[in-house]
Amino acid sequence: MLRHGRILLAAWLLLGAGCSMETVRWFTTCTPCNNSGALTEGALYARDRNVQEQVTLALAKPGLLPEDDLLDVDIRLLRPMRPPGMDFLDPFFKDSLGSLRQAESYYLSEVLANKMQRSGHWGRVLVNPYGLSGADLEISGRIEQSDGQMLRIRIEARDSTGASWLAKRYVQTLPPLAPRSGLEEVSFPFNDLLNAIANDLARVRAEELSSREIALLRNNSLLKFAAELAPAAYAPYRQDNTVLRLPAQDDPVFLGVQEIRVYNETFLDAMQAGQEFYARQVAPDYLRFLDRSRQATQQINDYYLEAADGRTNLNPDSKGNMNFGRYKGLYSVALADVNQPIEERVTPVSVEFSDRSAELTGTIEEQFRQWQVILQDMYETETGIAP
Repeated sequence: MLRHGRILLAAWLLLGAGCSMETVRWFTTCTPCNNSGALTEGALYARDRNVQEQVTLALAKPGLLPEDDLLDVDIRLLRPMRPPGMDFLDPFFKDSLGSLRQAESYYLSEVLANKMQRSGHWGRVLVNPYGLSGADLEISGRIEQSDGQMLRIRIEARDSTGASWLAKRYVQTLPPLAPRSGLEEVSFPFNDLLNAIANDLARVRAEELSSREIALLRNNSLLKFAAELAPAAYAPYRQDNTVLRLPAQDDPVFLGVQEIRVYNETFLDAMQAGQEFYARQVAPDYLRFLDRSRQATQQINDYYLEAADGRTNLNPDSKGNMNFGRYKGLYSVALADVNQPIEERVTPVSVEFSDRSAELTGTIEEQFRQWQVILQDMYETETGIAP
């Protein structure tokens, strides 16, 4: 039994999401079709998916999936887009755009996590950018293009055995936007793309894994967490992401590792609440920027169509570059709603043990790193073995 006592974590006040309502449909496929213990090639969904139709979120029918079959998911923060050709922007606008891209990364990651959790196909679905995982499935990706008119994301998903579930690029292009003025409230326009990602992952889980394979996967996830926490002690139990053997059920050290994993999940829950709060804080500015950027992109496309018809002169400058004066002006309008660069605004987390307390402060990344030091200290105090 751990001697540290119960961890008490400060709670965040959660704001309303402000997202648009979505239609949903039932998704009841639950027929494992591969008993070999490995995912079939078709499960990878390697081809790009152009999402131009309405895609509704597939919900698991209540009571269909046993609780033991619900896999835990970690979403690594989607890597933000680095748009080329932005040197023409003033420093203020460059900083604002960089901050907005970081906010976009958190916002899209949180929306995807929320959709997967709400679908009912999964256990815990958390955005875990930096911490020890312990999850059964890990999702990562990169935002390759986002200009308000098109969203293109590369998504990869691997389970704790290293098996690839998904390696695919998703693209959605919106129809032309009707002209309008003012700062009316706008909603997130790319729900169909994120629904498609969530549905594809649910389909792989339903069609490719039996209950027995899920049980083996969860054992592997626990051992992977133990090996990340204390490689010298638990790496020999695994080879090439395969479980060779399990520790004895009454092994006191391994029981301690399982309790530490529960503490880690409690911390991740608190960080999830903080990240959701942050995503909701930045959502109005980000969605407004996305809407203005869409308008700007349409005008820029029209500008180049006029140039192709000979109605507009692009006027190359002395360096042979195109004159982006109009481009700069349009993006300046798109960013004008941001009074200051958006930064990671997170609340400190208070952690209390029976014999001490700690406060985790700083950015999300810094709090994760402080927490990992505490986990390692827990392990050493409990076992007497340096992690």
